[in-house]
Amino acid sequence: MNSRKLEDGQLNEAETSNKTNNMRRIGNMLLSWMKSKTFLFGLLFGLLTGGIGLAAATTMWLAPSETTSTTTKITITSTISSTTTTQITTTTTTTESTTTTDVFTPSTMTCNSTVATPCTTTTTLVASCQSYEVSWNNHCYYLDGSGGNCTTGYSRAANAVLTCIASQFAGKTYRNTTSNNCCIWTSDTYECYIMSSNCNAAGPFSLGPKYGCTNLQQQYSQQMTFCGSN
Repeated sequence: MNSRKLEDGQLNEAETSNKTNNMRRIGNMLLSWMKSKTFLFGLLFGLLTGGIGLAAATTMWLAPSETTSTTTKITITSTISSTTTTQITTTTTTTESTTTTDVFTPSTMTCNSTVATPCTTTTTLVASCQSYEVSWNNHCYYLDGSGGNCTTGYSRAANAVLTCIASQFAGKTYRNTTSNNCCIWTSDTYECYIMSSNCNAAGPFSLGPKYGCTNLQQQYSQQMTFCGSN
């Protein structure tokens, strides 16, 4: 009888011990599960909310040598544009056109052509001339009945020169030969002057040549000839 009770007591103790162990295991399992959930939740919350703080804390605790400072240099270039406006003024000059004859150049124009003869001197030099000659513009000029020929160092001169000095032949004489035609042969194509005083007669001339013999080309053997030094 006592032996039976003993066995029943041991049995109950074993069952109680098993129940207790089972309860502990279940409790441990629940505790482990709760810990794992808490850890995961904490980890997730930490990742979501603590990343910035952790980064800030980490930066604050870095040693000065580990802190990197970056300086950005910004260069601003200013360009000033300048525009210059230039006003261009055009002046139109209208000049009346006239024909100007170079006094030393032979002309093919007729005597009736409009000719503007420049009678101003182009040099201050004065040629030393013979008594029968006229000195003008550093040249010597004479009249002679030489039929278009001039002495050495001279050649026929232009009507334009005779226009400037005709009056200065008053009181002068032929160089050598008395003329047989009074129209004056020059270097131009046409004769435009005539010796009206002392025509074909010995000098001295009472007057100088005058405008006449218009556009003639008389070329007699002793034609009155106008010569000038070269």
